[in-house]
Amino acid sequence: GLFDLIVPRNLLKGVLSELFRLYGLVHRNK
Repeated sequence: GLFDLIVPRNLLKGVLSELFRLYGLVHRNK
């Protein structure tokens, strides 16, 4: 869609993977 044109798919995947990794670290430390 339009969002795919604005944000490169590989960049989006990289950001999502980082967010999920940080999310997992935060909840594991709690």
